Amino acid sequence: MKENSTGVKATWGKVILWTIVIAALIMILPFIVIWGVWSYSPDKVDYSGEFKNSIGETVQAEIKTNGDLHGKSFITLTDEKGRSAEYRVRFTEPEDALPKDMRTIDIDEDSHMIWVCEKDGGEIIFYNKQGRSECSFFLDSKENFVSEYEIDAINVIEQSKALDGLPDAATSRTKWNSYFSRLKEEYQNSSKTLSKEDSV
Repeated sequence: MKENSTGVKATWGKVILWTIVIAALIMILPFIVIWGVWSYSPDKVDYSGEFKNSIGETVQAEIKTNGDLHGKSFITLTDEKGRSAEYRVRFTEPEDALPKDMRTIDIDEDSHMIWVCEKDGGEIIFYNKQGRSECSFFLDSKENFVSEYEIDAINVIEQSKALDGLPDAATSRTKWNSYFSRLKEEYQNSSKTLSKEDSV
């Protein structure tokens, strides 16, 4: 009789254990499904086309929205030589995100600068080296932190006279030099602060 009672208890123990396991699986199943959809949703192409820049060159433009839960959108601009720049955009209609102008200016055999002017007047410079986008600068951005590598890129851009290739060169050069000077000053100040902290 005791053996039978022990067997019943063991059977009920298994039933309870499996009930808990199944209930736990049912509870986490929706999260697994959501994660799967989030992980494997393809990017959505919102726009694919081209436009002429201010000097008559053709620029290819493609806007994609990530297939994840956040749905961030990015535009990729590519010039006639296949050199491209990418940055995040927000829009109501995809055409709203197309820039007003874009120019690619060679710096040397290994590097070039891509300048983008958005419809609202905002300007961006991308410094590309050996075909890769190395760093980007958003004119009048409130972000002041820059790395030593970005300071080197700024120096290369300024010394190359690439800014002279922008529309309304004198005004553009003044705006960008002022912005770059502020970034370099902030970098020097942060470097001094770090040096003082290290010496304490």
